[in-house]
Amino acid sequence: MKKAFFFFLLATFTSLLYAQESFSAGAGFQINNYSSAMFGAGGLVTTDFRFNELISLGSGFLFSYDAGNGSRASWEKPMTVMELSVNARWYFLRFKSLVDWFFEWQNYLHWFVQFETGFSVIGVDGKNMVTSQNNIPFMLGVSAGVRIMIGNMYVEPYIRGGEPYMWGAGLIVGGRITGKE
Repeated sequence: MKKAFFFFLLATFTSLLYAQESFSAGAGFQINNYSSAMFGAGGLVTTDFRFNELISLGSGFLFSYDAGNGSRASWEKPMTVMELSVNARWYFLRFKSLVDWFFEWQNYLHWFVQFETGFSVIGVDGKNMVTSQNNIPFMLGVSAGVRIMIGNMYVEPYIRGGEPYMWGAGLIVGGRITGKE
């Protein structure tokens, strides 16, 4: 039974790889409200696996830092954040036959809404903080933006909102590793 289950999982995973539309990865920067003073800034890496022209699943890792302002108050101390997230993205306005016929330029602009969840570990002045009452460093958010395709490369400006970071905005530069448009 275990061998049959393993074979089933292997066959499913292999068929997903062959059925994929595209796999892409990128890196970028973000400003956000992970801050004890005004705003924090950080770098991130992302990957996403696009199943068709409308849906993709992905993951991301963000490291953010805010130096604070040197005050002795606890809310103004240096803050570091590591965020690991899983996301589901919906590309709206991507009905290819409609886009090809009406808006030729829209083939390069892929507008999206992204739902994300994961963990956010926050350190203030060298001590770990937890963002919920249950001691689980949980994060939940929504992003919106546009992926501008230039050949196999892309530029992606976006904004985001959620818990515990409240707001964020950034830019990702990346490339399509496999698949087609």
